[in-house]
Amino acid sequence: MPKFKNISGDTLEVRGLRAYDTTPVEAGKYAEVDGEVTAGLEDDADAYVVGEGDQARAWPKALWELDAPKKTQPKPAEKES
Repeated sequence: MPKFKNISGDTLEVRGLRAYDTTPVEAGKYAEVDGEVTAGLEDDADAYVVGEGDQARAWPKALWELDAPKKTQPKPAEKES
């Protein structure tokens, strides 16, 4: 489930699949959404897209930052004595 950080500076309303199903997200806070990021990971894309078909929702990069999992560095192999 992707998480997006509100970087707009304002409180934004996150809509569910039904228009009346909204949740306010304050500036600097995160919204966790169902689905997978299916498009928009390219640097030149204007928005991330979560889901497909009728279930797809856009998350504009000007307002939202994708909280990508931190990449861990592999541990160096231990030398045998």
